[in-house]
Formats: sequence, structure tokens, C-alpha cells
Amino acid sequence: VKCVLLMSFFLLLPSSLGVSRTTEETNKSVSPRPPPPPVNLQFYRALNIRVALVGLEVWSDMDKCPITQDPFNTLHEFLDWRKVKLLPQKPHDNAQLISGVYFQGTTIGMAPIMSMCTAEQSGGIDHSDNPLGAAVTLAHELGHNFGMNHDTPERGCGCRVTVDRGGCIMTPSTGMIADVSKMSYYLYIWYHFSAC
Repeated sequence: VKCVLLMSFFLLLPSSLGVSRTTEETNKSVSPRPPPPPVNLQFYRALNIRVALVGLEVWSDMDKCPITQDPFNTLHEFLDWRKVKLLPQKPHDNAQLISGVYFQGTTIGMAPIMSMCTAEQSGGIDHSDNPLGAAVTLAHELGHNFGMNHDTPERGCGCRVTVDRGGCIMTPSTGMIADVSKMSYYLYIWYHFSAC
């Protein structure tokens, strides 16, 4: 899967403008050296998935799509921009936006389920300005794109790995991929997957 990572202009704003981050934190997020992959690839090795970072774009002058505290609106606007502007310029399978804007409620990221490699919805958003938090959230949102729902006891798929050991990637606190998430992924691949 070829993934493009986009970073919002908001991440570059100095704390003097009321943004709660320091210049040092911003420099870590957008350092000139190559960034780490947007996801920890070991999460997806169990599913024989290779995620390759094929593009990194930092919106250094302004955001290319509206980004607000409403995660639904931000996701919709980002996916529309991706389809109309980014996809024709840079072929890829999936795009993830790190907004730096904290979303309303408890949402830290969002992505459509069963949408990988579609022109309309293969992407996700994440509010984190912390590189580790962003990597974990992006791995979680990619899971949704691959057809995985949350691993919850109500669905009969509680995580067997405790939170202090990392949890499971598709629970609200993420870590490894649980068996039920693997089953959701395999069903998606079998019935719905378009070729990347």
C-alpha cells in the first residue's frame, strides 16, 4: 500500500499565536531528515501488508483544505481535496493527514471503514502533534481503511493484550492486531478489496 503523509500548516504555527506547542516540538515533527514511516510496520506484518511512505507534504504556507475541530467535516473536506487535487498529482493508495487541531469530544483520529485504495475515501485524519501518538493513531486509522472495526467485548473480540503492554491496535488504546480484527480484514480483502 502506497501511503502519502500530509502535515497541516497548523503544526508550524509558533506558540506565540496561542498554539500549545513549542518551536522545538514543531521542529521534531517537521525535521529536515527523513521522517519515520507513518505506521509501525510490525502491526501489519501479521497480515502480510507492506505500507510504503511514497510522499510527505508539509503545508508550509496554508492548509489545502478546511481543518476544523469537527472531525467529520475535516475528514470529508480532506478526502474531497485528496480526490480532486492530490490523487491526480501524486498516484497513491492512501493518504493520512496530521492536522494538529484537537477535535471535539474524545476523537483523536477518524477514517472510513472498508475504503482502502478507493479514490473517494482511502484516507484518514489525526490530530496529534506528537510523532509516536501520530504513528499509533495512523496505524489505527489504516486499520479502519482495511475494513477493521474496533475490538470491543460487545463484538466478542476483546483484546488479550493488556493496556500496559500496548493493547490492541483497533481498541481505543492501541497496540497489536487482535484475531477479530484479522478476521474483519480477511473478509474485507475477500469480498470488497479493490486492487492497490
